[in-house]
Amino acid sequence: YPWACSLRTKGFRGRHICGATLLSAPPSRTVLVGAAHCNYICKDVDGTPLETCCCRDPDNNFASCRSTSSYCGTDGRLRLAAAEDLLLVCGEWSTAEEPELYSREEEVVLPVTKVINHPLYSAELGPGEGYDIAVYHVDDIKLRQWDTVQEGVLYPACLPQQSDISLGTRGIFASWKDPIPLYVYYSFDFDTIVKNYRANELIMHHTRMDIVKCKDPDWMG
Repeated sequence: YPWACSLRTKGFRGRHICGATLLSAPPSRTVLVGAAHCNYICKDVDGTPLETCCCRDPDNNFASCRSTSSYCGTDGRLRLAAAEDLLLVCGEWSTAEEPELYSREEEVVLPVTKVINHPLYSAELGPGEGYDIAVYHVDDIKLRQWDTVQEGVLYPACLPQQSDISLGTRGIFASWKDPIPLYVYYSFDFDTIVKNYRANELIMHHTRMDIVKCKDPDWMG
C-alpha cells in the first residue's frame, strides 16, 4: 500500500500514532490526510510528552500505565499536538524503531510543518460525532528528489472519479494496530518474543470488506 504513511511523534524513538494517506505527491502539490483525533498526544500539564499508556483508562490493564508508572508525571492528558511534535513516515511497512540502514523498507521521513483539523471536529465529543479528518502540510523536499515517488513503492492513493459508476463491492482497509507493550510478551522465550512482537504488533495488517453502498452513515452529518 504505497500511499500508507505512519504519523509519529518526533525523534528516533518517536511512537507510531496513526496511519495517514498520501493523496497527492510531487510534481503535484503534496497532500496527506488522516484522522483529527490522532493529533492529540499524551502530555503532562507542563507540556512534557508522555507514553500514550499514561493517558489511558487505568481499568485497561494491558493498555494503561497511568496508575502503575512513576514516569507518567502529575496530570497526563491527551492534548493537541503542535506541528513540531510530529513526523510522517511514508513508504513504511513496519513501525519498528530502527535506523534506515537496517530497515527493509525505503521509508521517507517528512517533517510536519502544519496540521489542520476539521474546524467542526470536537475533541470532547470524539470521533463518534463526525468531522474526524485532518490535513498535513509537510516539508516535502525528500519527495521531490529523483525517483523517490514511484508506482508500487511510494505513490499517491488511486481514487475513483465521481463519474465512475462501475465501482465494485470489495474494499480493503490497511493500517497498523495500536501495539500492546513489549513486556506483555516477556513470558515467552527470546526468539518467540522478537518474532511474535514484530508480526503481531509492528507490521501493517489489512482487512477485506464487502461494501453494500459506499457512503458515510447519516449520523456523521
